[in-house]
Amino acid sequence: MNISRHNIEVEKIGRLFLRDCLRLDEFLRYARLEARNLSSFHTLVASNVYLAGSVVAPDSPEVARALKLSAEALTAIFAFRLNPPPTDYKLGEGPPLHYEVPPSPRDPDVLTWRQAFHLALIARESRLLDYLYLVTKDTFRESSLVGYSDETFWFMELQKSAWRDSKFGWEPLLTKCEAYEARSSIRSQKEAAEIVRCMNIPYYRVLRKLGEQDSVGFSDELASALTLHKEYCSATKERRVEEVGFVSLQLTALAALAWNRGFRFHVMSDYLPWSWVTGEIFTKSTPATGLIQ
Repeated sequence: MNISRHNIEVEKIGRLFLRDCLRLDEFLRYARLEARNLSSFHTLVASNVYLAGSVVAPDSPEVARALKLSAEALTAIFAFRLNPPPTDYKLGEGPPLHYEVPPSPRDPDVLTWRQAFHLALIARESRLLDYLYLVTKDTFRESSLVGYSDETFWFMELQKSAWRDSKFGWEPLLTKCEAYEARSSIRSQKEAAEIVRCMNIPYYRVLRKLGEQDSVGFSDELASALTLHKEYCSATKERRVEEVGFVSLQLTALAALAWNRGFRFHVMSDYLPWSWVTGEIFTKSTPATGLIQ
């Protein structure tokens, strides 16, 4: 079964990809100069390169570079809040970073942590995962996003367990997270309930099969989750044009982790770039700049 991507304007996406490939190094310089630019580097440019690139050039060195740079930039938001901060942190091809002013305590939030974690898994960057593993609930006390509940942090701790322990299938926290999402699907308003049904619950089903080391079950649940991803992203005109729906980063991250652990499966989907899953995109030569060669 091939789970094709919903209809999008490929020509328009191609123009976005080319534009931000050309802007990548300029914004990278800003991010290297000041920590306050780390998030905007990811949001305004680098994420556009790999999201648009997942449509028009998923195996390109430009996409590989953008994935790694985004992982590095988002992780730096947390790494430079540690005590002591890193002295050998790399962002791009230049010398190690040094910030006179660290990232604002308002910058680290749970959603950014999740993005950084998924990107680091896809990029096979264990050094970044080590930094993210050190992040605790206290890191988010002054976050610009407020209203965190204990359940919000369960997901973070569960992902840490999944990365460090290949046999986490019977982790009690996994059961707690699944139960919480099941309750949310009933209590939430329509839009939020759709996200829970099509995105959150399927993710946990795939995660459980990974933790149970069930390769066949993993493949089946992954295909089901991608089908639901398509259902959600194609349901309205607004969703169809959202770049974040062009690829499922969280499912690609789980698939990459599973592949690294010896799972062998092949789920065909535009939402799951295969070279990202296997890591082959990162074994090709990466250009020294973000310009199209």
